[in-house]
Amino acid sequence: MRRATPLLLCLLLTACSSGSAKVVANSTPSPTVSPTPSPTPSTSATPSPTPAVVPTTAKPTPSPTTAGKAILVLEPDGLGYLTGSSSIRHLSFAATSADDITSVVDTIRGPGTFAPLPECGQGARSSYTAKGLQLLFDDKKWVGWSLDGKPPVVSTVDGERIGMTWTALKKLRPKVMRNNESLGYEFFESDATINGFLDGGTDASKVTLLYAGESCFAR
Repeated sequence: MRRATPLLLCLLLTACSSGSAKVVANSTPSPTVSPTPSPTPSTSATPSPTPAVVPTTAKPTPSPTTAGKAILVLEPDGLGYLTGSSSIRHLSFAATSADDITSVVDTIRGPGTFAPLPECGQGARSSYTAKGLQLLFDDKKWVGWSLDGKPPVVSTVDGERIGMTWTALKKLRPKVMRNNESLGYEFFESDATINGFLDGGTDASKVTLLYAGESCFAR
């Protein structure tokens, strides 16, 4: 058998080395390049503060806009009217015009009628009367009121009203006094609040008329 020559061995070794290198090169996978992910923006944001809702404390001015729902209140320096459960609007002689008070009375008690009163002791006056409630005026100035027993019933805040007995009135107004004058039995207080008339001089006698401010009674 012939031995291989050095040249042949060298060629064979070179071929084997080249083949091996080729196989290794083909069997190595190419590295995969993964793209760097972009940072995900945060979706959590601090919510804007909700503005606080502050309830209003202003109270609307009551007005007798619906006939029958507002109630007149007798007061020594004028009149008031009650709307709702506890709100009273005060209308004083000094601060209320003739137009304003007649408008209120029209709304609550219905339309009234004007009349001249030229023979009042203190000078000429005029009146406006609606269902037994008479308003007294000195020109355009409101100066007094009087009330007889015609319905609807009107009272003071603490219950002084037409029809109550002298005993009940005396209990409510301990300082009230009574006398018998030219117009009959009258009652009054020394500090001049609400005065009036009675139908007699006994404890069971009843109040028949109330008034405050100026009056125009023919004595």
